[in-house]
Amino acid sequence: MTTPATPSVFRRPANRTAAALLWASALLVSVAPIQAQTATAATDDQVTAPAPGQPLLLDPFQVSTDKDEGYLANSTLSGTLFNTQLKDNAASIEVFTPQFIQDVGAFNIKELAIYGQNTVLDLDESAAGGANGNALNFYYNQFRVRGQDISQSVDYFLDANLPIDMYNIERVEESRGPNSVLFGIGSPSGVLNYTTKTAVIGKSFGDVVLTAGSWGTRRATLDFNQSLLHDTLAIRLNLLADHEGNYGLYSDADSKAGTAEVTYRVTSKIELRGSFEAGTRLDEPTAGQPLKDLGYIEWNALGRPLYGPGAVNPDPFNWGNKGTAGTYNAPSAVQFVSLPGQPLGSGQIINENGQLFGDATANVSVSGVYPQLSSPLINPNGPDARRHTTWESNSAYADIQLAPRIFLQASFNHLQDQFHAWNNIHGDNISADMNQFLPNGQPNPNAGKVFFSGTGATYNADNVFDRGRLLISAEEDFGKWFGHYHAAVSAQQDDDASTSPSYQEAWVGEPFGGTPESRNNEVVRRNYVVEGDWSTYFLNVSGNKNALIHNMVDPSTGQSFSSTMVPSYISSNRSQERDLMGVVQAQYFDDILDINAGARRDTFTEFSRGLGRNATTNYLQEDPAAGTESSQGGNTTSVGAVVHAVRSKYIDFDLLANKSDNFSLAQAGLYELSGNATGQTSEALPAAKGKGSEWGFAITLLDGMFYLKAVHFHDKTLNLFNYIGVDAVGYKNHVILGDLVSQGYITQETADSRDTQAVNVYSFDQVDDGNEISLTANLTKNWRFQANFSENNPTPSNVESGDAAFWNKVLKPYYNQFPTNISIANDPLIPGATIAQEEANTDMLLAQDQAVEGKGIIGFRKYKWNFFTRYTFSRSFLKGFYVGGGYIWQSHMIIGTYPDGSLLYNGNLGTASALVGYETHVAGHPVRLQLNVSNLFNDTDAVIVRKATDTYYLSPGLNDYLLPQQEYYPNPRAWRLSADFSF
Repeated sequence: MTTPATPSVFRRPANRTAAALLWASALLVSVAPIQAQTATAATDDQVTAPAPGQPLLLDPFQVSTDKDEGYLANSTLSGTLFNTQLKDNAASIEVFTPQFIQDVGAFNIKELAIYGQNTVLDLDESAAGGANGNALNFYYNQFRVRGQDISQSVDYFLDANLPIDMYNIERVEESRGPNSVLFGIGSPSGVLNYTTKTAVIGKSFGDVVLTAGSWGTRRATLDFNQSLLHDTLAIRLNLLADHEGNYGLYSDADSKAGTAEVTYRVTSKIELRGSFEAGTRLDEPTAGQPLKDLGYIEWNALGRPLYGPGAVNPDPFNWGNKGTAGTYNAPSAVQFVSLPGQPLGSGQIINENGQLFGDATANVSVSGVYPQLSSPLINPNGPDARRHTTWESNSAYADIQLAPRIFLQASFNHLQDQFHAWNNIHGDNISADMNQFLPNGQPNPNAGKVFFSGTGATYNADNVFDRGRLLISAEEDFGKWFGHYHAAVSAQQDDDASTSPSYQEAWVGEPFGGTPESRNNEVVRRNYVVEGDWSTYFLNVSGNKNALIHNMVDPSTGQSFSSTMVPSYISSNRSQERDLMGVVQAQYFDDILDINAGARRDTFTEFSRGLGRNATTNYLQEDPAAGTESSQGGNTTSVGAVVHAVRSKYIDFDLLANKSDNFSLAQAGLYELSGNATGQTSEALPAAKGKGSEWGFAITLLDGMFYLKAVHFHDKTLNLFNYIGVDAVGYKNHVILGDLVSQGYITQETADSRDTQAVNVYSFDQVDDGNEISLTANLTKNWRFQANFSENNPTPSNVESGDAAFWNKVLKPYYNQFPTNISIANDPLIPGATIAQEEANTDMLLAQDQAVEGKGIIGFRKYKWNFFTRYTFSRSFLKGFYVGGGYIWQSHMIIGTYPDGSLLYNGNLGTASALVGYETHVAGHPVRLQLNVSNLFNDTDAVIVRKATDTYYLSPGLNDYLLPQQEYYPNPRAWRLSADFSF
């Protein structure tokens, strides 16, 4: 091989990879990855000549972890897709190195990302009632960066919602801010990218790790790499078998996964790489949240009284009645009752009409009032509400050096996954049976008992993603004054298909009228518990065992009932995304000035199938003929500069600035109130758009032994959203219209034309302004340290502006046409309230929601800092031992507002971890024993994330604004002991 006369890559590895997308099908499918590697060491400033017969390290699209030192990463692809030194990139990028991942003992991305800069796990603190997101079943890995949910990718292809395990992850890179040039359509907070392990030519090694931990945790991983055919071929195998124990009941998880990687060096200029991964995970989704009250607290505060027939609001509480005894004139009046210890399919039908029941006015946490009546062990989902995900991912890459300074990468990824989860709708609400008699007049055998009630439902998803990318780069050096340039263009096409049907349990034959999936026909199950026996505290639904109801007879009426699962919603979409991107990196004045710039064009076309009904069953089904097609597009840009103001052997001082923007897709199925004229009640939520800028400095000391970076950021995002609850304007309108129909004031046709039940979110804008400081240091040969601090001041605006406008301009004037003393009996929050009372209450709730305008975001903590460190002993009898640990601290959080608009906060939050290990050799092979302890000080108090925001709660001596509405329990102290054998 002839050595080129001039270097073929940047003096510092490359920079901003521009990637954008065009879909070159034939080329992409036929080629498999390449990563031109070299056995020759190259300095940061120059590529040295290769040894005879050895390939050059020319590939600008690959980053090796070999140059990572402890917790300090030297280079990254994030932000550019070029191998770029971090100090030459103006974007805010944090890299978790393999050593850091090993030391913190992270088995999944949740256990690692909590150490990220300005990053927290999303527990739906900002969503009212925690009704969406992680608290349900869909989301495995969801994180908020700079206060907003971040996008995620694997090997720079945007990721589906899959459980990310670290068994095959080499490093993790977090790029913060609205820089969408690299990844395209995404979140304004940035992206987390997970880089998988690749087959390494020229090395053969193996590693087995066995782990045991708290609550029966067991784990085994294998990492084996073999170089073959005179170092032209390598095969790498990663395997995982994991049983993850959990403190809570019914919350274990089992995972199995395997990845096979192949790298083939065709010539010194061409390298191909392919990978295949398959995995499965079966677990129990739980948010660790305390029980929600459904009249239980009021009943307990009164001394647990029982009531006979005809007891209507016997006490100063909003007790309710289920219609008229012996009839079925109220939705959900038929319940299937099971008792502790009974098989799922056994039990009895009861007709609860005419009985007294507690209402859902407060929806507060039981443990916040009576801690002894609840426990962190409780999992209301029960043993059968399991979540099962399987996935398969195939990738191929080809890296080709077309000329000394021109490189081509073609890549293709195929991902398919299937998701199935049972969920218990309202299954965390706990109630009390306060009725002395059954509706048929017989004594109630369950009088005074506590129960769960709710409806079983399934959520399913079947996704297929095909993504291809073509990336070409070139460089040219025009000298010290005219600059050294590295430019790239990229074309990509994604073809995606997703089908997501949801089902709920319903009575066969629609015995109560309406459609099969309507509330009239939903099966409400009731499960009585043994108080104090937390293993009985769950909603006993049919679950994965499909224990449906077969020919159960209601003793009150003699009617026979059976149940089945009926489609409640079907989402079926096909989409195509095309992206074209160009980026350039320029270095001037002997690399004193680095400039990175990029521009990208994304277009997205989606076809959504419509819904119809099966002519025989009347069930919902897909109707392709009624589908709709929509197209969206947008441009994103990014420009950044780094000035190496001081460069010496002992200190580098750099100034940096960056400006970028992004846009997200409009999310299907989300609707908000339009605030427009009568008849136009709702509209699809528009796409979010973000713009951001940041500037700061970085200091490198003693040739990388110490790296500090500080930036100030200012981001603005339009059209963010939050989910509404049953006290929101859209749902309130639905309830009032229903009562106006039942009382004969309007027709059903009129109500349907003005209905707003589809509305499920409200939008707002947000400005984030804050500072971030990070420090990574290899303080001595044996001492590693990483710390970061962040401050963010999120300011919301236009909060519920559409809702308020629609309420004041359209709905209230319409309601005022009718007598304002009309009773609205079907409001689940305040049964029997008049229209005047409903208007006054909604005015108050809107004022409370809008009280955060310009002040802060509910569910957000302003400050966060964390650190992690490790020290290895190298002398005397302690040689080989190492110790370390870390701490994560967050400041208080906004959890609600008082009626006067002032903000309500909870306390600070902190947790510590510890690390102890020993490294040695056995028969010449490295062996490592490591103990990781999480929540070292065993802080297990419930963390309040939202306070009640209504005024309906009437328990003696209790004030709404002192009661938690949403909490979660931290896991108690846990340990994991790992044995690592290398060969």
